[in-house]
Formats: sequence, C-alpha cells, structure tokens
Amino acid sequence: MERWRRLIGHEGYLVADLRLSTPAEGGRSRAVQSGYHAQWWLVGDGETWLGSGPIDLLDERRSIKPGEAGRVAIRPMDPSAWRTVGPQDVLHLRERVGQTLAIATVQDRIRVPDEAPLQFDAVPLRPGEARLERRGSLLQRVLDLVRPKGERR
Repeated sequence: MERWRRLIGHEGYLVADLRLSTPAEGGRSRAVQSGYHAQWWLVGDGETWLGSGPIDLLDERRSIKPGEAGRVAIRPMDPSAWRTVGPQDVLHLRERVGQTLAIATVQDRIRVPDEAPLQFDAVPLRPGEARLERRGSLLQRVLDLVRPKGERR
C-alpha cells in the first residue's frame, strides 16, 4: 500500500475521464499507473492549484499510456481545496508550472468531505526507513542552531 493512502483522512474521490498527453503535446513519455501522485489545477476562467490528488485507475486498467484515455479516481489529499470541484469541471495534471501532462474531466464526486485532516500519526516507518541518533548529538545540533554565533563551542 502506498504511503499516501494511509495519510488521506477520508474515503472520498472524484471519478474523472483522463487523457494523457503525448510527448509531442508536451506530456510525458511513460504511462501512469494506480498510485501516481498527481498535482492538479482547476482550469476555467482562470487557473487554481488544488494540490495533490493521487489517482487510481478504474475499469480494470493497469496503465494509461501517452495519447490514451481512461477513467480514474482522484483522491484529494486536502479536500478543503477541492470544495467547488464537481461534474464537468476540467482539471490539468502537471508536474511543473505550464506543463500539462493530462486533462481530466470530472464525471462524479463521491463522498469527498469539505475538510479532512491528514493522518500523520498513522504512518509508521519501516525498519529500513528509521534513523537512530544518539540523544547527545541531536541535542547538540539543536543547541548549535539556537545559540548566537559567538557563544558556540
């Protein structure tokens, strides 16, 4: 299970039809799969950044290749930014400003709350991810950061 799934504080999602841009259109050269951690912009009269919304592929697809279309579930990380998003809204998936990698048209909004805090305490570290530090060395680093430069040892 991807780490982001444990962070999201709700079960809601948006159903959307997504078309992945080709490299000639400024898109990526690789396919996207379920779990792709996307950044979304709402495009209409202007552009509004909505934030992260990882996707799950629907209709039993394993991937969507450049130039192809498919149905996806977009899972907003911070649903408060997505309050006004609903059916027929157009979303742009981007990895950097101005580069549209895909366009999604929202078809349905299912159980997306107005607000839901992220569940930071629900993400345990695997043994290989944990770093242990001696208490003294961590304390010394903190003290070095807060002491005036003339008082450092």
